[in-house]
Amino acid sequence: MPLGSTHHSLLKAASALEIPGIAFVDGAEAIAATVLARLGPGTVDGRTHRFFVTDLPERFTPIAGRFLGRRVEVA
Repeated sequence: MPLGSTHHSLLKAASALEIPGIAFVDGAEAIAATVLARLGPGTVDGRTHRFFVTDLPERFTPIAGRFLGRRVEVA
């Protein structure tokens, strides 16, 4: 049985140990693959990025910085 959720990508490894035989569908991986297919590989250096979030920006920025490996600022 496949399972999918926006939070599964964060818990996939731990969940796989607890629920063997389950196929996890990672929405983040599917979206990243689609973006890569449409835009192609390339550098992001020197580009400006804007993030639209449903959470408070002050809560989003530290988490985004951890995932992206760089500082994310609130505009």
